[in-house]
Amino acid sequence: MEFSCDSYEWVMHQNVLDMVFFVSGGATMRRPYMSSSNYILKMSNYKKGEWSDIWDEKYKTFLKKNKKKLCYALLPCIRII
Repeated sequence: MEFSCDSYEWVMHQNVLDMVFFVSGGATMRRPYMSSSNYILKMSNYKKGEWSDIWDEKYKTFLKKNKKKLCYALLPCIRII
């Protein structure tokens, strides 16, 4: 049975923090796990509503705040805003 190195317990904590909070600023992850509400709508049975406007605003704010750190990985997304 094979496992990826990042699935072992000793690295899992940092991986989870990076995936959820982007705590290292991109030092350990190529790109953060984030999405606009469009992805959530496609992948779930949620309906568009006030939550999606709030989510999209937070998504755009994150992209703007971290533009320099993210430009190599998410250039197409950042050009939109």
